[in-house]
Amino acid sequence: MATATMNNAQIAGVFEKISGLLGLKGESVFTISAYQRAARTTEHLDSMRFGVAGVRRGWCQERDILNTLPVREFLSFLYRGT
Repeated sequence: MATATMNNAQIAGVFEKISGLLGLKGESVFTISAYQRAARTTEHLDSMRFGVAGVRRGWCQERDILNTLPVREFLSFLYRGT
């Protein structure tokens, strides 16, 4: 059985189409916005590796970068600020 693969731009296109169809259907602007945001985020995932490489060159370690923390530590930081 063959499996189809999609790149990030194609996935972003699907999210954009879904948001357009939801708009035609009259769905909530919040739902539509969520799909549009997912499209933008997905489209830019490829460039994330460049940010990580730049941080590594700056001698940062994982523990210094907020979004690399385990979920509990990340949420703890958000709620306590430490």
